[in-house]
Amino acid sequence: NYPDNFNGLTFGIDLLDVALVSKHNVFTDCYTGIGKKLNPTIDGITNQSFLDNNKLQVTGCTFSSVNYGVQAYGYILGETGIELLVSGCEFNNCSEYAIRAERLGAGCSIKGNTFTDSQYGVYLANPSLAGSNYSYASVVDNTLNHIERYAIWTSGLITLPSSGNIFSITSNTINYTPSNTFRTGINVEYCDKISINRNTITRNNLPTNAQEMSLLNGIWIEETHGAKVYDNTITRMGHGIHGIGMLNETQFSCNQLNHNSHGFHFDLENQTIISDQGNLSYPSDNTWLEPNFNFMRIQGEFNFPLPNWYYRTGNLFDAFSSSTQSINYFNYATGPINCDWNYSTLTLGDSSLAELLKVAEGNYEYEQ
Repeated sequence: NYPDNFNGLTFGIDLLDVALVSKHNVFTDCYTGIGKKLNPTIDGITNQSFLDNNKLQVTGCTFSSVNYGVQAYGYILGETGIELLVSGCEFNNCSEYAIRAERLGAGCSIKGNTFTDSQYGVYLANPSLAGSNYSYASVVDNTLNHIERYAIWTSGLITLPSSGNIFSITSNTINYTPSNTFRTGINVEYCDKISINRNTITRNNLPTNAQEMSLLNGIWIEETHGAKVYDNTITRMGHGIHGIGMLNETQFSCNQLNHNSHGFHFDLENQTIISDQGNLSYPSDNTWLEPNFNFMRIQGEFNFPLPNWYYRTGNLFDAFSSSTQSINYFNYATGPINCDWNYSTLTLGDSSLAELLKVAEGNYEYEQ
């Protein structure tokens, strides 16, 4: 009820094998607001109780002008990973990461937070991709404004269907101002079975040159199987949804791609593979509103056999117009519209077909 203020410190709170609930505290001008690590040994002595101290809950706290807001590291995956719960917090001007957590346990939640003017927003990762280990998390109802690199970045969080839990990135709002730097709203790598849905990613002006168009991504999804990417609204980015690598059984449906240079962009240099999108009785139902400059609805090159893309008739749903020819398009799919939004309320953009833009492709590498 009475918040503590932590000002000008290396660590506001530093935890080693200690569980903590932090409520309504204020961290200002610290290198790290809250740091936590799990380790089974302390000074060479086995700590038998470290498994009981893997929880970190941060609620209603404020982090301003820090390098890291919350840093948390588990020992290994599964039961010895960190159980991180962050809700209702404000993160302002974090020069590195607002939230960085690695080696997560089952049940991580980042919910209802606000992030403004930071280098990275939320980073959740499991460095090991061992098939016997899994973690699930939810990143829900957060608002991220003017994040310089990746607003939400996840890597190696794999959902096992038998667990009954789904890793989800849901109902987040991500806002961007103009920039020529590499920016991605939601960046997902090696997160099989993830659900990315109902997120809104918006830039307040259109990209104006080829560099901006190739550097700005709404959703970047890489080497992720069986994902569901649906009901997202992405506006005025270079690439609305950028796919790269093996994306077997990943489905893209009901996404509204408004005034992006490329609605979908599948990487040309890394042998991206996608599965058929929808079927004859279940259209993919992605929609495009077109900017007033050269654009493509779907960009990419695929090897044989070519993937099939099923969509219903109508200009909003027309996946074929101004798209790559290395997909088999079927425009007579029928079935109920299962999208959250009502497509009849959408308005058409400029339907003129300008000369297709040729954006130079690059060898994308991650930098931390």
